[in-house]
Amino acid sequence: MRIVFLLLCGVTFLYAQELFTKQTLENYLTQENPFIYKTKAREYIYREQIKYFQGAFDTKLLLKYDKKRYPVTDGDFMEINIQTPLENGIEFLGGYREATGLQEYNNIKTGENGEFRLGVNLPVSALINGMNSRKLNLYSARLNTQQQSYRSKDNLRLLRFEIFSAYYKTLYSQALYKTEKELLEVAQKRKSIIEKRVKSGALAEITLLEANQHIINREQRLITAKNSFQNALELFLQYLPITREAFERHYTLPPLPEVIQNSFTEERAFALALEHRADLKVFSFETKRMDMEQQHTRLLKYPNFNVSLYGVHDLKYNNGFKLSFDMSFPFQRRAYEGRSKEILKKIEQVNNNRNIKVITIKTQIAQTLHSLKNIFTNIQNSKKEVTLVEKLQQAETKKYLLGLSNLFMVNQRELVTLQTKKKLLGYILEYLLLQEQLRKEIGNTL
Repeated sequence: MRIVFLLLCGVTFLYAQELFTKQTLENYLTQENPFIYKTKAREYIYREQIKYFQGAFDTKLLLKYDKKRYPVTDGDFMEINIQTPLENGIEFLGGYREATGLQEYNNIKTGENGEFRLGVNLPVSALINGMNSRKLNLYSARLNTQQQSYRSKDNLRLLRFEIFSAYYKTLYSQALYKTEKELLEVAQKRKSIIEKRVKSGALAEITLLEANQHIINREQRLITAKNSFQNALELFLQYLPITREAFERHYTLPPLPEVIQNSFTEERAFALALEHRADLKVFSFETKRMDMEQQHTRLLKYPNFNVSLYGVHDLKYNNGFKLSFDMSFPFQRRAYEGRSKEILKKIEQVNNNRNIKVITIKTQIAQTLHSLKNIFTNIQNSKKEVTLVEKLQQAETKKYLLGLSNLFMVNQRELVTLQTKKKLLGYILEYLLLQEQLRKEIGNTL
């Protein structure tokens, strides 16, 4: 007998359904979930863009070969170089070249065995300013990745509200369905009693017809409630990597949780929002990018001045060098002035957008807290109302059993009780959604 008992316990354990709580839900919100992956997909793309812009600093092998046989002139040119750019703009060049005959595009000529060359190019303006185009592109890509990381967190914040709202709406639909089911069961039990009393002649047959009409009406209401529950469940399960069949096999939904009075003050909630809201942090990266672009724009304010120095060792004619200076400077500087003012306006726009966002967050927090307070009061009053209508329903039922009332009045009392319970459930759902709204405004993520 003991072995049989243990086997039965084991079977019961295998087929027992787990309560699907909020913690259970969060266990499904992993990177394997397509909805979670979607919030971070662009971040992964931006990370790869960093590698692309790092490629601007890759060491390159440069090859060139010319063979010319014109009617009057001829020449040969062959060059192999390795070029290495640094982040600060300096470029190093080293290689070998051989030039014989008359060159078409340069005056280079080497011994028959060629020459080795080693040089450096110094962008003086960029070095002094601390910024160049390749560095700007790379740093912007890094900022974009960091910025997108916070956008991903903000996407998670919004997705969390969406998912848990669907979860609570499903629990609410389930509660409505169970309430309608209980109302139908009461009518069915009463019908069986009425049938016996009609057969005994204690009640008229019309009473049985009225009881059947009540049952048909409640069956219709139950079907409507069941349809709403099934649709809410399907909408919720789309966020989980699990089929409905598997969900119903392994889990059962809990009732709507009891609400706890909110303890957040407006000041505390707003301070937390300023600290945790990822979408507010995004603005700082916008400003940093504008600052970098402004630093790069300053190159247009001064002469573009480059210095190049190359040393050569000809295998036949020994050593030599080449020093070159390259400078350009626009007198009007309209490019600098226009671009600089454009960036300043963009910075003003970013700061203004952030200020608007902060004002909006503060307003939404205040509205949510006011609503939470008022809905909680409605919940307390609604609970009292449910107790009162249940007592009135019980009293009407007793009057009916004593022959002092009729089935119509009992049905009306039951429907009033049903509507009052639905109203309470609606307040509870609204309160739970407002709590999630507050968490969303504060900036809590998954």
